[in-house]
Amino acid sequence: MRPIVLLSHLDVVPAKKADGWDVPPFSGAVRDSYVYGRGAIDCKGPGTIDAMALLLLKRHGIKLKRDVIFLGTADEEAGGQLGAGWMVAHHFDAFQNAEIVVNEGASVRVLADGSRAYEVAVSEKTPCWLQLTTTGPPGHGSAPAPETAVTRLIRALEHLRLYQPPLRVTPEVQAYYAALAATQTGERQERYKDLRAALADEDFRRSFLQDPHDAALVHDTLTPTVLQGSPKTNVIPYSAKAELDCRLLPGDDAQAFVRTITDVIADPDVKVGVLLNFPASSSPADTPFFAAVRTLAERDGAPVVPSVLTGFTDSHYFREKGIASYGFIPFDLSEDEQRREHGVNERVSTQNLRQGTHRLIEILQILDTETRHDGESQTEKE
Repeated sequence: MRPIVLLSHLDVVPAKKADGWDVPPFSGAVRDSYVYGRGAIDCKGPGTIDAMALLLLKRHGIKLKRDVIFLGTADEEAGGQLGAGWMVAHHFDAFQNAEIVVNEGASVRVLADGSRAYEVAVSEKTPCWLQLTTTGPPGHGSAPAPETAVTRLIRALEHLRLYQPPLRVTPEVQAYYAALAATQTGERQERYKDLRAALADEDFRRSFLQDPHDAALVHDTLTPTVLQGSPKTNVIPYSAKAELDCRLLPGDDAQAFVRTITDVIADPDVKVGVLLNFPASSSPADTPFFAAVRTLAERDGAPVVPSVLTGFTDSHYFREKGIASYGFIPFDLSEDEQRREHGVNERVSTQNLRQGTHRLIEILQILDTETRHDGESQTEKE
């Protein structure tokens, strides 16, 4: 049987207690059965259960029919080119025969009524990070020219703020909401069964788009995140820059998107450059891993939902090499806990760390014992 790779990145985004944290963000403080710290969810918590699963398999003498590879990499938060991308480019021989990569992404979603849905990420939006650069006459802040690099940049950003990317429901998103319909009640249950048709209704569309997660799954997004101008209050800079975290729906063309952004800005003196982009990728939902998660979910009386991530992960490096990769963290996560990711007071419960480790081991054991006949014969052919 072919190996399984447990992939987790070791880097995290910055955090400062001054940003509003209740505890020092790198302290790993335990309060009320929660471990607080940057990376608790993204992605040191998942990395911890990956490592613990291997240790417990070894400690208890549980022998599997396939190898399990724990791969911890760096640089994911900056695009992964120096981490998972580098490993695939330079050491692919270490896992080229792998059947499945289990990565971060989706989780066991805890709904408002306390019920659960096992979400497994099979696809994700792709980044198209942009940098806007403007120039203008430098000088003293007390005597500004009619147009400066900063005012030109502000005008460009305002044009982008007012721009509304068109709505589009991809087949993956359509399937996600159709599967999620079983967890809904009332009007939403019926609407989710055919989201593409539902969004034609103006009232439903307005309500649906109020949720940032839902809205991000049906159109491209543009988020200004970095602004650079003068280092001094009284100095007009020669140049100003802004960086935008743009995420594209699967199938959207990055070059066409950049042309659209350039047209929306409508200023030839604003230079638009691409900082990061790679093609969208997806994995099928009819593999042994997906079946193993379904077996686990059925024990919990919960549905399994093939989901689409609004963000991106390192999964695409492996999908591009023909290895099915899935985003699934076996944690129970509420909306409140998910919102803390990249925010303040990121945390993971000690119960999740214990239960998540046990769930991961169960999945590995199910994969070892429940092999689909067609999948096994395909493996033998390979």
